[in-house]
Amino acid sequence: MEPTPQKGQQDRRRRQQRKACDLCRRRKVRCDIVDRPSGPCSVCEKSGFECRSTAKWATARRGSTVSRRGYEGDTPSRSPGPSHPDPEPGAVEPRDNNLSLLGPEHNSSQPRTQPGKPSSSELPVSDGQEKLAREGLARFFKHGIGAAAWAVFASTKSFRIAYVGTAVSNLVHLVDLHRSFRQPYSSILGGDQRPLSAPTGPDTHGSFQESAADGSTGSDRIAGGKPLHYPYPPIRQVKSWKPTPSTWGMTQDLVTEVSSFPAQEVRDALVEAYFDHIHPFLPIVSKPEFIARYRTPNNSPPLLLFQSVLMAGAHACSHPLVANDRHAVQNVLFRRASMLYHMRHESDRMHLLQAAALFTWHIGDGDTVAGGPWYWSGIAVRIGCGLGAHRRSSQLPATEMAQYRRCWWSAFFCEVFSALETGRPCAVRAEDIDQQPIRQEDMTDTPGTDTAIDDSPEASPDFLNHLVDLAYIGLDVIALNAPARDRLIDVASIDARLGLWSLRSGISSVAEDDDSWTCHLRMHYNLLLLHLHRNLHETSSQSICSAAAQAIVTSLEKLAARDELRQCHFTSVSAVTAAGIQFAGEIRAAVASQTFLVAINALERLSRLLRSTMMLARHWPNAEAVHSVFEELHHEYETLVTQRLQGEQVMVPESPPDWNRLLGGEGLQQFSNFTSDQDWMNINSWTDLL
Repeated sequence: MEPTPQKGQQDRRRRQQRKACDLCRRRKVRCDIVDRPSGPCSVCEKSGFECRSTAKWATARRGSTVSRRGYEGDTPSRSPGPSHPDPEPGAVEPRDNNLSLLGPEHNSSQPRTQPGKPSSSELPVSDGQEKLAREGLARFFKHGIGAAAWAVFASTKSFRIAYVGTAVSNLVHLVDLHRSFRQPYSSILGGDQRPLSAPTGPDTHGSFQESAADGSTGSDRIAGGKPLHYPYPPIRQVKSWKPTPSTWGMTQDLVTEVSSFPAQEVRDALVEAYFDHIHPFLPIVSKPEFIARYRTPNNSPPLLLFQSVLMAGAHACSHPLVANDRHAVQNVLFRRASMLYHMRHESDRMHLLQAAALFTWHIGDGDTVAGGPWYWSGIAVRIGCGLGAHRRSSQLPATEMAQYRRCWWSAFFCEVFSALETGRPCAVRAEDIDQQPIRQEDMTDTPGTDTAIDDSPEASPDFLNHLVDLAYIGLDVIALNAPARDRLIDVASIDARLGLWSLRSGISSVAEDDDSWTCHLRMHYNLLLLHLHRNLHETSSQSICSAAAQAIVTSLEKLAARDELRQCHFTSVSAVTAAGIQFAGEIRAAVASQTFLVAINALERLSRLLRSTMMLARHWPNAEAVHSVFEELHHEYETLVTQRLQGEQVMVPESPPDWNRLLGGEGLQQFSNFTSDQDWMNINSWTDLL
């Protein structure tokens, strides 16, 4: 019996599957978008997601090349606009630095969305950007490390590259964790014990051999022949060629936007939260002078500094209007402050330094190169060096000297620990600095100023001085992992300095009544121990790393019990990542030696870390990405240990679970449709605030 024409056409489509929407293509499921040209495919309709097809699909032509089939095809006519000719063969194509989760947008070829469903362009900008910050690390862990092509997350014309840094960084160790996770269970049992940073398993990056064949040398790769660069998911949403007010999430003109403030009640709560929880950690602003000007209508604080303080205060504020949409509110306040910064509205360069240092309290998207703490701390120390804030000068007025010391050492600490986290070069050298440590009289701009304005906790110079001493040791840890170091660095001497620091700072003995600042010092100390010793092969180094990871968990739990996780700087996310990597390595080592009771203990410690990490995500959105990675690893290893104890022969999965499926499903926490046009966020008159 001959098939009907309609059935034959359906069979042909089923065989060829020449077109699929972005969601079905990522999930690798069959898509019926061709059969439903006027509406969403059945998968997107059932999931409640926007159905888009942004890839270019080739027409069926005999003799077309593989590259043309993959990335060329007929495109619908477009409205007149700027022409962008394709590059010549062999030319380097520019990368699109603004990618959406689903790839570049197309105008006339985009299918219609469901009635009542907002398109991606109608959603608040902050929602999508935060989504990228929360998902980027997990998507990189699943699909970027073992990718078969550079364009795993987007087309070849718009892929993004991540530099994983030197062996001191967390990303290098996450790559190693992924490589070891892919090994079969039998190879775990047969392998020798070595640090997680050592090369393990087959080279999962064989797909990039073409790059090495084109001139890459041994210096292009880190120790063990591991690549320096990997494909990375989008970090920012795609934007139109010509910006509009909605591009920046603004509903009013630029001047009104940057000079708008929250309502008085909220604004007071933001300022109070800043000086209660942020200022004692990094005393960038002189509290008495700021508060006095804040309460004086005719002598208000500098606009850039004021907006920056409000932004940093949103990180810790407990006011319901802020806490319910913390990251969205902070994004709005950061946008206002950063626009003021880039408009060069502020002429006082010290205020520019202070604002840049305060911006390290914000993570808006997944960009850690042209944004985030490493970017802003680098700007702060560069301005500080230009001002000479890193130098001792007895001729400066007392006010300037106090500002220089507070701001320089705050920026210096941020710069060193952001370089440690990312494995990137530090912008300062120890031999270039001869600035004196801060003293109690340096905590305000005017010596002798009464600091007892209210009952809020005061910043202590000892806390910052301890962090600075630790950062100096961190410079040697960075140098120890430099790809072309020119001097011999003795690990034993670094250990001795760390031991002396531990005794002098008072963190060596743990007490039930430890205050939050002692917990912060202990967490940073143990983070530096992990940065130093996880790359060493000695048995003693592995014991040190195990104890350090446990101490980080204990410190976070104490901070959570005191409701002080809001004080945690970006370094806390680095600490939980480093501790999670250590616990995962211990679980693997225990499975390799078939000491499953030890593995169970390590699983329990990882579980405790996950609980603290989820609470930390209330203040740092990128902590949720860290939680996602290690939660799935915890589940997989727990299943493996359970099956092995039951006598089953098991294998570690060849690849981790489908992170896109997990992160793209209904289980992902969705962000509220917060908009900045709410009345309480837009008071335009300074006198209305008082």
